[in-house]
Amino acid sequence: MNNSIAIVSGSDSRFFHLLMDLVNSIHDNASNFAFDFCLYDVGLTSEQRQQIDPYCKKIFDLDWCMDFPERDQSPNHHRLRVCKPFIPDHFPGYETYIWLDADMWVQNADVLSIYARAAKRGKFAITAQFDRAYKQTYKRTKLLGWTHNHKHYRLGFGWRIADQFGKMPILNSGAFAMPEDSFFWEAWKLSLQRALNKSRHPLMEQTAINYEVYRNFESATILPAYCNWLVEASSLWVDEESGMLVEPFEPHLPIGLIHFAGDFDIESGETLNTVQGNLIHSRLDYSYWKETVPNFSQRSKFL
Repeated sequence: MNNSIAIVSGSDSRFFHLLMDLVNSIHDNASNFAFDFCLYDVGLTSEQRQQIDPYCKKIFDLDWCMDFPERDQSPNHHRLRVCKPFIPDHFPGYETYIWLDADMWVQNADVLSIYARAAKRGKFAITAQFDRAYKQTYKRTKLLGWTHNHKHYRLGFGWRIADQFGKMPILNSGAFAMPEDSFFWEAWKLSLQRALNKSRHPLMEQTAINYEVYRNFESATILPAYCNWLVEASSLWVDEESGMLVEPFEPHLPIGLIHFAGDFDIESGETLNTVQGNLIHSRLDYSYWKETVPNFSQRSKFL
């Protein structure tokens, strides 16, 4: 029998090591969270598929879900972006769906409960790319407000929509949750098709759901940054007592989801401040972090 919650992700062969980090982090850190794991395969090798299969309730071989101009020029892994509004169609039978990009891992299981609780209340739950610690927060506004976000709206929806929504905080579609019967699924499909007909920019799916959320704001809930922390946007600190990555400012709350979106160089590692006043140099991918950070094996008692 299925659980009522499906956690869904997807990957090709290039990101498989990060996908396994995601899966292992969920099983290590969220063992009390009841869910089924469902996976989109967009180019795993047979060996990788065999390795991931025991963790999956269902694996879906993903093709393009929409037709749009110059689709054949888009990389195959962009199918993962286009598929997101179709998740309940591909993995039916669940009350709640949580999407997690493969390039993130779960440190604090509480964050999964936050997403699920919001969806159970009928909300679309998503995290904004905005926080007091994010570097972008303190940058001067561009002339006329023509940010990258404004550009994405302009490409997909035109100048009028760009001027209306282009200055709003970006909602990161790398992690979200909503109920099976949410109207956002169909609204997202329609807006994404509209945007892709004008531009095949890879961020059209995120821009499309941003557009729908800001048009229906009362039906969404915007979560704090620790529910989807963009490592590229801000450095993290370490609490040596718990072995957990935390916010760089007081009260140093534990980060729920560690997300490597963007150009973050995982292999080079980071020099991190600790709450106790020391420095630690470490990689932040889960498989490395859990083996090398002092006291990390004791993390469960701090969750």
